[in-house]
This record gives sequence, C-alpha cells and structure tokens, in this order.
Amino acid sequence: MKILIFGTMVLAALSLTACGPDLDPDEQMDTLMDQRWLLESVGSTSSYDLDTLRPNHISFTSNIPNMAQAFAGCNTIAGRYELDGMNLVFDRVAVTKQGCEDMVQEELLIEALENTNNYRIINDRLEFRNDGRKLAVFLKDTGEFFLPMPYDVRAR
Repeated sequence: MKILIFGTMVLAALSLTACGPDLDPDEQMDTLMDQRWLLESVGSTSSYDLDTLRPNHISFTSNIPNMAQAFAGCNTIAGRYELDGMNLVFDRVAVTKQGCEDMVQEELLIEALENTNNYRIINDRLEFRNDGRKLAVFLKDTGEFFLPMPYDVRAR
C-alpha cells in the first residue's frame, strides 16, 4: 500500500513538472519582450494565414514601451498595455481600416486582446487569458524576423 501511494505521488509530481518550467513573473516578462509570437489559435479557432508574406502574430518590443503590435490577416493592430506581474491588460486597441473578405480571425483576436487580464508562458507558448479561460495562444517565433522600430518625428 505504501509503495502504491509513493508511486502515485511520484507520478503526480512528474506530471506537474512535465508541463514546463515555472518562470517567475520577471522571467515571464523577459521572455515576452522583444519577441514575435505566432498566433496558434484564438478562441476555439486555429490560426490560418491569409497573407502569405506575413504570419499572424503579436510582438512586444522594449523600443516601444507599453505598446504591442499584432497582425491577423488583414489590418495592423496596435494597442497599449499594462503589465504588472502576471496581469496583462490591453487598452486603446486601434486597427487600420483595410477592408478584407475574411476578417473573422482578426475580429476574434481584437476581442481576445480587449478581454485579456492575465497571461502565462509555458514551453515557449504564450497564452492570453481571462482569469482561467484561454483566449488566444501564440508560439515563440524561432525564425528570423524584424521587430517594429519606433519612429522619431524629431529626426526629420
């Protein structure tokens, strides 16, 4: 009986650690920043690329503090955010006004951003969450990419 209990405890401990490394909030923030995150799913919909030249993604750059930029097939999406530990809240989400035939995924991503109140990163997967509910999932981009750079109007 003791062996059975011990074995169960070992399996439970292994299953908890198999989910990925526990990062503290500072490590999570360091992983989040200066990285492009590729959209895997939003809501219950898997991501699909409409633009073959630009994947669906979101990025947080330290060059543009408290500003995230995203793309989900048609328009550029930008929004201010506040990050406090594991709490993440977007506000003033703005979208360019191109008209496209299929904007469902983009609308779902905008809704997810507006409803996000926390996030977590496990095994190079970024989840936007509203309390315990997953709103959107992104994968860390391991390819070559360029992050947005700030435009200094004074330099002209």
